[in-house]
Amino acid sequence: MPLNTSCPMAWLAHTLLDLLHHLPKASVPPLLSRLHDALAHDGVMLVKDVDTRPFYKRWFTLWLDRLMVGMEPIHYWSVEAMIDMLEDTGFEVYTHEMRDILPYPHRLYICRKK
Repeated sequence: MPLNTSCPMAWLAHTLLDLLHHLPKASVPPLLSRLHDALAHDGVMLVKDVDTRPFYKRWFTLWLDRLMVGMEPIHYWSVEAMIDMLEDTGFEVYTHEMRDILPYPHRLYICRKK
């Protein structure tokens, strides 16, 4: 269902995996707001995305993203900026560093609708 239509039901959960950094920066807060509105009162949203630190992990991930998508805009948020954006949208946020054998700066954000 396109996000420009109303959803007749509330969802229990959303998952966003390595998505937000590929969207136009200005479109992310409205998307998060729509997803927040579509969640049930006790709904959860899981967001896995790329942190800006450490520097070498960010560059490794940017290199891989460029191989996959070319020169389209990519925007990575710092943990602090992502938490602020999610909290401003109305989520209670917990975060967890994801460790991998490869040097990815992935973070998991567990967002509960307030």
